[in-house]
Amino acid sequence: MLLTSICLIIYNNGIKGAKKTVKKASCIEKNLDTLTNRIKKVPENFLKFVDIEKLKSKDYIVTWLGREDSLSKNSLNFYMFKRLQENENGDNRYDYFELNENLNKMYSLEQQLESYEVGVAGIKSFNKNSWIDIARESNGIEGIFEDFDVDLADFRKSLRLRFDIKDKVDYDNFDQYDYFQQLFSSIEKVKKDENLLVVKGKTKEHKISIELARHYIAFKYAFECANFYKWHQDKFNAQAFKEIIKNVSSLLSGSKDVPYRNMQVYVNLGDYNKARWIPEKPEKILDRIDNLANWVVKENRLNPLEKAAVTQAEFIRIHPYMDGNGRVSRVLTNFVLMYNGLSTVSVRYKDTRERYFDCLNKAIEEHDCTDLVNLFYNAEMESSNNVSKCYRYLLDRQTKNEITK
Repeated sequence: MLLTSICLIIYNNGIKGAKKTVKKASCIEKNLDTLTNRIKKVPENFLKFVDIEKLKSKDYIVTWLGREDSLSKNSLNFYMFKRLQENENGDNRYDYFELNENLNKMYSLEQQLESYEVGVAGIKSFNKNSWIDIARESNGIEGIFEDFDVDLADFRKSLRLRFDIKDKVDYDNFDQYDYFQQLFSSIEKVKKDENLLVVKGKTKEHKISIELARHYIAFKYAFECANFYKWHQDKFNAQAFKEIIKNVSSLLSGSKDVPYRNMQVYVNLGDYNKARWIPEKPEKILDRIDNLANWVVKENRLNPLEKAAVTQAEFIRIHPYMDGNGRVSRVLTNFVLMYNGLSTVSVRYKDTRERYFDCLNKAIEEHDCTDLVNLFYNAEMESSNNVSKCYRYLLDRQTKNEITK
């Protein structure tokens, strides 16, 4: 049980056979005249809590969302990151050396395990089991708590069989909408019977809500889409990302068509009321989602952690749906990470919920994602260390087996 518990959070989904390297953010020189012209195209209410001097500073990297050639006064948005330290070339920028070291150690251990032709599949299985854990934590962030002990040895298999979901996907004939249809149909069949699922494990039965199961399936969908587009990058475009948003929302809610909201809403975080920002106006939602989708596809200068942070902050700021925006955003965040070869991240509601909201609010209000990136970075560091422990455990067992033979 110790082994399975340390494997719960994440497993690196890097491209097989590729060296796992986290790239640094581009060192983008700032032309103050260009910057001034861009700021004029940002809505005034977006700038209410922004430190303009910080924006102009060389200590910060800035990424822009929207069409710069648009004549609209309110066409752009932006996010910035602090350049944390100097690299060997003397450039002030993010340096992910320590994380790169961790990922490369993981890769080396994985290669050793593969030489024995055993072990790695078990770790990958733990990764998929961790989706139910991530789903539970994501629901917990929203105040929906479900505590149960998971029999990791066969829980995923039991749940998959209950929903009639195939474990292996044929990527040569993969279509993200057809796959969504398959997953949604499985949810529909179960939903007609009950709202509380009983999943039989080897040692006990687990009772889970249909909402938690739907969250698990939404992660399954995002995982398979990320894997497909990782190998077929020429097919990944803005429309594909918008379809992923729509389909994830449908899988999470259990409703085939979830429309964007048509009325103004305000942020309600339950017992957490520090937010000072107002979600996007309903008539602007389509344009803002278009901008985000185009940015996700085209932006290749930032590190995946920074890209994931912007994706989450901007989606939450837009708040396109009447309900479920937080849960959709966390699935999208993990899609961006998996697509770029990194691991999934989970925010623990018992330990980091308030800090998570602080980081998210700062990203949206001040357009400064530094703290949110650091939150994701720490999760990646912890998880890569945990997975390496699992690899070493399996490698030690395999080595002992060889000796006894």
